[in-house]
Amino acid sequence: MKSLSEYLDDDFTLADKREILDILKAYRLSNIIDKLILLLKRNPNEVQDIGIISSGLVISVNNNIKAPEYHQRKIELLFADLIFIIFTDFLKKKASGSEPILEEIKRQSLTTCNLMGYDFNVFKKLIDAYAVHSIYPDFGSTAKITTSLVEMPKSKLIWTGKGRLEELVYQLGTRKLIKSKGPFFDLFLNAPSEHILVKWDFERKGHLAHLLYELYKKDIISIASNRGYFSYAEKHFIGLDGALLKPNSLKKLSSAIHMQPLRHHKTISDITEIIDKVISGH
Repeated sequence: MKSLSEYLDDDFTLADKREILDILKAYRLSNIIDKLILLLKRNPNEVQDIGIISSGLVISVNNNIKAPEYHQRKIELLFADLIFIIFTDFLKKKASGSEPILEEIKRQSLTTCNLMGYDFNVFKKLIDAYAVHSIYPDFGSTAKITTSLVEMPKSKLIWTGKGRLEELVYQLGTRKLIKSKGPFFDLFLNAPSEHILVKWDFERKGHLAHLLYELYKKDIISIASNRGYFSYAEKHFIGLDGALLKPNSLKKLSSAIHMQPLRHHKTISDITEIIDKVISGH
């Protein structure tokens, strides 16, 4: 397993990394995560031990996070992502007995939330990913749940309902960012498929990177059974000429936009205008 700083460097955009670091500092959570990683590195074999660790983490995080409601949602999204990444990394070494571990994490964390009256279960994303096999039967047998979580052969973008998907598709089509509407709808409305390809104008790849970041940040989209919406998009967006995206290219573009906002003013302005129209009336 890696250190906290390594997880942040490897799995988050620069903007998200900065926000998580601010959260960890403001709510004194760094030591809690460092202790969590140390406990998992010791490779506990008993399912009950992992359950106790999970319950303790839920209590520690909820006791520390005290934020205004409008800010707490963003904190919870980023923190659930971080816990998802750490635990899926841990579960790579537990493929033979992963299902009981996931069941215990779910049971203990939900019980703790109910007993203590917590609204935030830090394992929400992990539990959602665990449940996806029951939503999509072709996702994998229950005996291979953890392998699926780690390898993530198929994924799914989810439209949360906090905006109008048809308006987003209309805006992208009007601006000629996408070639056709059907494949973009399919990303959200069809079951996971390796054959969905959206043709995007790669002269404006920055628009795609910033759009995905803002949609996820505002909880307009979420991702099932994957550690990153960027990595999913890189498999399902191609250029108008069929060109492919390089691994991590969208993540790097997103970071560049946040590092140099003046240079990318047009991209930021265009995406802000699109999203404002998408969430209008919601």
